[in-house]
Amino acid sequence: MVSTKQKFVSDYDQRGNLVRRVGYGSDGSAILQESFKYDDKDNVIEAVIGGEKRTYSYRYSSKGQAMEARLFDSEGRLRERTEYVVDEAGRVVQSLFYRGADGNVVERHLHTYQSSDVLSQTLIQGPNGNLMSRITYEYEGDRLRRKSIYGPNGNLLRQSVYKRDQKGLVVEELGIDEKGQPLDRTMSEYEFYS
Repeated sequence: MVSTKQKFVSDYDQRGNLVRRVGYGSDGSAILQESFKYDDKDNVIEAVIGGEKRTYSYRYSSKGQAMEARLFDSEGRLRERTEYVVDEAGRVVQSLFYRGADGNVVERHLHTYQSSDVLSQTLIQGPNGNLMSRITYEYEGDRLRRKSIYGPNGNLLRQSVYKRDQKGLVVEELGIDEKGQPLDRTMSEYEFYS
């Protein structure tokens, strides 16, 4: 397992949206800077990541759900487009990802739920409908406990195991490979200001 000490400081708005994140390397220098702006539905409308500005636009249904998202680079060129298909309960059951101005589908995500809003599985298909990977989600109560990613042949590629504090905040994410060996570990600490 590779061990590096990095620190991330994140700021949130009053609605809980991430508005700024700075990552510091082991020597204390800033290695990552991100900032975000949101619309009134809490969707990102602008992001500046590593000095590169990206803007987003959305198309909503009559019920106020995002049905399409578009990502533009700093030159205003369309880079990605995502379409969302929802079921009668308003859950996203399919996401279609398109790249570039030519509009070719590059991925299709099919989502299934174990109960009302609890996501249980995502199948990721390539442009020809071939299975690329499968993600399963396990919960403890209503909190995500484990996410497992499998390859097209059903072989485990990676698991992420989440440990939480008494408030339900993730305090550790442990990445594990197919042999059960640790890949990486992310520890989180929280400070609250009033």
